Amino acid sequence: MLLWFIFLTFVIGAFIYIVFKYINKDHLLVKQLKESEKNYQNLAQRYELLESKSLNLEKQIQEETAKYGEKGSGLIEHLSHAEIDEMATKIEESLSQSLNCLSILIQDVKEAHEFREIDDQYIDSFTLDSMLQIKQMSRSMNDFRKIYKPNEEKIFS
Repeated sequence: MLLWFIFLTFVIGAFIYIVFKYINKDHLLVKQLKESEKNYQNLAQRYELLESKSLNLEKQIQEETAKYGEKGSGLIEHLSHAEIDEMATKIEESLSQSLNCLSILIQDVKEAHEFREIDDQYIDSFTLDSMLQIKQMSRSMNDFRKIYKPNEEKIFS
C-alpha cells in the first residue's frame, strides 16, 4: 500500500510539474505576443509618421515644381546675352572636344594600317571609342535643343 501511495504521489507530482511548466511556457508565449504586438504598434505608428512626412514632401515638391515651372517658362527671355553666350560656348567646347577625339581616332586608323596593327580587337576599340564620342555630341545637341526649344516645358537637371 505504501508503494502504491508513493507511486500515486510521484504521478500526481509529475502531472503538477508538467501543468506548471505548460502554464509557465504559456505565460512566456503570452508575454512575447504582447511584446510583439507592442512592437508592431510602434512600427505602425512610425510607418504612418513616415508616410505622412512623405506625403507632405510630395506636396511640397509639387508646389515647388509648379512655382518654378511658372518661372521656368519665361527663363530664356530673362537670360542675359552673356548667359546665353556662356551656354553656347560650353556646348561648342563639348562638340569641339568630341570632334577632335574623332579626328585623332580616324588618323590613327591610317597609321595602324601602315604598321599592320589592325585586328578585331583594334576594330572593336575604334568602334567603341568612336560611338562614345558620337553619343557625347548627340547629348550636347539634345541639351541645346531642350534649352532653346520654344513653347514647351523645359526640364533642367
